[in-house]
Amino acid sequence: MIGLRVHFPSREVRTLLREYRSQIPFATAKALTATASAMIPGLRESLTRHLDVRSRGLPKAAWNQRGSVVRAEKRDYPRLQAIVGIRNDERFQGAFLVDHIVGRTRRKDRGRFAIPTSKIKRGRRGKVAKPRTPRRILERPAGFLEGTGNEARIALKKGRGRVKRREILYHLRDSVRIKKQWPLGKDAKRLARRIYPGKFEDALRAAATSSIKRAQRRAAKRAAANP
Repeated sequence: MIGLRVHFPSREVRTLLREYRSQIPFATAKALTATASAMIPGLRESLTRHLDVRSRGLPKAAWNQRGSVVRAEKRDYPRLQAIVGIRNDERFQGAFLVDHIVGRTRRKDRGRFAIPTSKIKRGRRGKVAKPRTPRRILERPAGFLEGTGNEARIALKKGRGRVKRREILYHLRDSVRIKKQWPLGKDAKRLARRIYPGKFEDALRAAATSSIKRAQRRAAKRAAANP
């Protein structure tokens, strides 16, 4: 029989384990923040997949690294959280997108909503050309308002001579119902579950490597001080 005896420097092992354990809050916070940032492309894709986005710049404006991500802080461990939210600041008012997540009725304090018909086309940036906006149409001699209440319409006279016809361009409404059609919460959970494990593994590996190197440097200093 061959006997094999292995000796572990128990003091150093305990030190390494203690260092490793002390890095878990930092690694968790780092992984959560990295996950929130990495979710942004997927959230943009979710927006364009579920909603009819006419403005090509909307998904990019709704989320960015500076205005959308709130970092997780190590001091809050174990109640850590990182937040990735729709921007709602002076440069981009994204609160209107929440209506498509929860569904609600929008009402105006003044005036009415002008709902464009299929006759109104939008440009590449999702905007209606100024000559085709409700105000500009009503300023034209051929533009007129017909109906009352929720039957009101903005129309344009067409044709010459005896042949008269009208083209309805906008319906006016006191309120509009926004459907609940964007399952952002579901998509965000799916993205987080897919991204977080890899980010945590990377952060924990980096933290462990840092702890081991730090412990080795301290051991080397002790060995040099006590030859």
